[in-house]
Amino acid sequence: MCILPQDIYVRSSDYSRTLNSALSFLLGLYPPRNQTLNVSYAGVFRAPYNIQQVPIHTVATEDDQVLRGWLACPELHKRLAEFYKSSEFQKKESESAELRKQLEDIMGIGKIELKDFYNVYDYIHLHRLYNHTYNLNITEEQWTKLVYLADWVEYNKYSKEMIGDIGGGLLANEIASSFSKVVAKQSKTKLPATTLPPLSKRMFSSVFSCSWFK
Repeated sequence: MCILPQDIYVRSSDYSRTLNSALSFLLGLYPPRNQTLNVSYAGVFRAPYNIQQVPIHTVATEDDQVLRGWLACPELHKRLAEFYKSSEFQKKESESAELRKQLEDIMGIGKIELKDFYNVYDYIHLHRLYNHTYNLNITEEQWTKLVYLADWVEYNKYSKEMIGDIGGGLLANEIASSFSKVVAKQSKTKLPATTLPPLSKRMFSSVFSCSWFK
């Protein structure tokens, strides 16, 4: 498949991990092809390994209102602060203290805060996916508790009652606007693609865990 510049518009948050995700996705979507270009003034040009290069657009994190702007929302920070002070959260902190201490010892790290527990889950989950658990002596019982606790924290941080449309509202509007332009034939772009940072994926994944906690 050959790239037509008007067919695709790719946007990424300004983080190396999401930029790399976008690049990897595009290298798979548009496989290498022979694209030698003969020009008289400088000989022969070709892309490295014959890859097809698709522009990836990004905006500095501090200026990105679509993919990261909601993290600077004062109302969301206020709600999160209230949640962390709630009796429900403090009860879960007490209940999970033993598990978090066990994980601190296993991983050889400092204090694990409940509000940031997803970072611990994410680290261990990736090690399990790639079978790099030789230095993580975690039992299946601990893993089950760990997954539940991470889901509980993220669901309560990003539930409908907590975040409303603060998180994905601008992004949803951007997607809807792109579709509307295509339908109205105001845009030639056939594939608007966006790479999301992990925190956005945490927000969306928490939605699918909501039935656990209702």
